[in-house]
Amino acid sequence: MVGELHKHEIGFTSLHERLDTITPGGGVVFHVFAALAESIHELIVSGTRERLDAARTRIAGRSPSSTTTSSTPHATCYPST
Repeated sequence: MVGELHKHEIGFTSLHERLDTITPGGGVVFHVFAALAESIHELIVSGTRERLDAARTRIAGRSPSSTTTSSTPHATCYPST
């Protein structure tokens, strides 16, 4: 988005971070922030995929009897006498 604005000679100024892409230094800082954000995004995506794969492996490795649940798994029902 900022790249499209830059093509039309429109700068981006963040008042909170005091970042101005019109200046060369501000442009460099902006690109560093963008690269860090992209790297963090990729780490999150990679970690999420690894955790999903591990969860699928755990679920696929269970026996059918272990996936059913009951309120008292070790109780035996005897007829009342």
